[in-house]
Amino acid sequence: MEELEIIRNKIDEIDEKIQELFLKRMECVRKVADIKKEKGMPISDQKRETSILEKRCGYFPDREFLPYYEEFLQMILKLSKMYQEDRMNRR
Repeated sequence: MEELEIIRNKIDEIDEKIQELFLKRMECVRKVADIKKEKGMPISDQKRETSILEKRCGYFPDREFLPYYEEFLQMILKLSKMYQEDRMNRR
């Protein structure tokens, strides 16, 4: 196998794990949306989002990748809020 193909196979394996974790996370987000709707809570919680970013990025092991990881987390938070809004509006 060529080196590039080996590396791409590793990336494929990682992407599969990311997909599994994304689904698990979104199942939790679904429950959060249901609780927020039931209790009349807002979708956005800036304090929580700031806490997540600080916690996950504060001790990130590779500073070169940190800005990209932070962007990745922000996208996950954005998608989570979008899903919550969709779920809360359709029920």
